[in-house]
This record gives sequence, structure tokens and C-alpha cells, in this order.
Amino acid sequence: MYVYGVLQSSVAIVNTVLPLLAGLFVDTFGTQVGSILATSLIAAGYVLAATSTSLASFPLMVVGYVMYGLGSGSITVVQGFYGWAFWVRGTAHALEH
Repeated sequence: MYVYGVLQSSVAIVNTVLPLLAGLFVDTFGTQVGSILATSLIAAGYVLAATSTSLASFPLMVVGYVMYGLGSGSITVVQGFYGWAFWVRGTAHALEH
């Protein structure tokens, strides 16, 4: 039972703080860089998690899930920015970038 909890926690703990840092990252480097980096982290995390099953390596699976958590927490910030910029542009709430 603890194995499932560790895997879930490795994603959830990262996502408690990451949206704040991802917001600063997106403001500094832009949404294109942020979306490419987040998508790359998600893909790399899944590849590591899949590889860990072939190697029977639980620590590698945890690292893969942490990388997935880093990417998934960041991609929600980037998607929120894209949605805000697309739907609100031209109104009083538009972002000026």
C-alpha cells in the first residue's frame, strides 16, 4: 500500500508550490518556453516511469513521477495564461505583453 502513496505524493507534493514558481517562470521567459519545458518534463517523466517498470526500479519510478509532477503543475499555469490571453484580449482585463 505504501508504494501507491509514495507515487501519488511524489506528484502532489511538487504541485503544492510549483504553480507559484511556474507563474514567475512564465512571466520571465514567456509561454512558448514554458509550454515546451513543461511538455518535455511530462514526456521525460513518463519515459522514466515506463522504463522503471522494465528495470524493476522503484526509485527510478519515483523520479519519473516527480518529473511528471513538475511538468503537469507547470502546464496548468501555461494553459491558464493562454486561455486568459485568448478569451479576454480586447477587454479591460486583457494582458499587455
